[in-house]
Amino acid sequence: MCIEEEILSPRGFNNSVDRLPLDSEVFRIMIDHKRCVLVVDDDADFRYAIAAILGRCECQVYDAESIESALEVLQIHSVDTIFCDMRFQCSLGGEDLLAAVVRNYPHIDVVLMSSSLDRSKKTELQAKGAAFCLQKPFFKDSCMDVFSMLDRSHQRAA
Repeated sequence: MCIEEEILSPRGFNNSVDRLPLDSEVFRIMIDHKRCVLVVDDDADFRYAIAAILGRCECQVYDAESIESALEVLQIHSVDTIFCDMRFQCSLGGEDLLAAVVRNYPHIDVVLMSSSLDRSKKTELQAKGAAFCLQKPFFKDSCMDVFSMLDRSHQRAA
């Protein structure tokens, strides 16, 4: 059974998370590993959308509306993966969080999200340590595909 394709856009969250198939491979992988995720975005609707999808998959989800708040969460909680927007209205952005995570928490996977990512920027960000770069808007199964790939990568490394 495949995961339904629905678009997550900053202002257009389709609230059909409850229809996520419980027997999907990605769902089983995520439950087995109980990943802890931090979602960082200054758009509350988008944070909610991603948190709802990941929460449905029994991930522990924390959220932050700024890079500063995200850094505070990282000091308190053990996190496996961060989904972070690239642009914020304040001075710090996703690249700043990526640099801090690579320096202080190298075990955490960082997935950067933006509506304006070209191939060269994605390559640059991945060279700086980003696990993945997702172009907004994206399908909800893109979040789960990222988890599946990250989990497989961690299993091979173990």
